[in-house]
Amino acid sequence: VKLGKLSVDPNSSTLVPQSQKTKYAAAKKANSESGSSYAGFSDRLSINLALNLADVSSNVTFNKSINGGIGLGYFVTDNLQLALFYDVSQLSQLRDYVVNAYQGKPIPNGTGTYYNSISTTDSNLFYNKTVSGLSFKLIFSIGNQKAPAAAPGG
Repeated sequence: VKLGKLSVDPNSSTLVPQSQKTKYAAAKKANSESGSSYAGFSDRLSINLALNLADVSSNVTFNKSINGGIGLGYFVTDNLQLALFYDVSQLSQLRDYVVNAYQGKPIPNGTGTYYNSISTTDSNLFYNKTVSGLSFKLIFSIGNQKAPAAAPGG
C-alpha cells in the first residue's frame, strides 16, 4: 500500500508526487529554482504484507497458522523498494526428552519397532515454536504498468 501517490516524470525518469507531476514539468521547463517537486521521503513510504506462499497448501484448515510479516517500505525507484519487516514464523522442533534420550540412537515407535522416518506432525515427538524477527527485503515490481487509457467515447 503506497502511502504517497507517486508518478514517474517521463522527461527525467525521476519519482515525483502525482499531484505535482504537471507542476514539476512546468517548473522544469521554466527553469524555476523555487519549484522543486521531487518526491520527498514520506511520499516514497509504503506498508507491505508478506505471506509465505510455500507454506500454504490446498488443504488449509480453519485454525492453521500462516507464516508472514508486516513491513515498512521505501520506494527507491518506481519498481524497487527497500523494506524492513517484522516476521513471524512457526517451526516444528523435536521435544527435549527425545533429543536427550535418543540422540544418535534409533527411536522406538511403541510397537516394538523403530521409526524409519519421523513426521513433524507427530505431537509426541515435536512441538510448534513461534519465532519472530526483523528482516530487510528488496521488493521488485515486475508487472508495474498502468492500465491503458480508455479510448474517447468508449
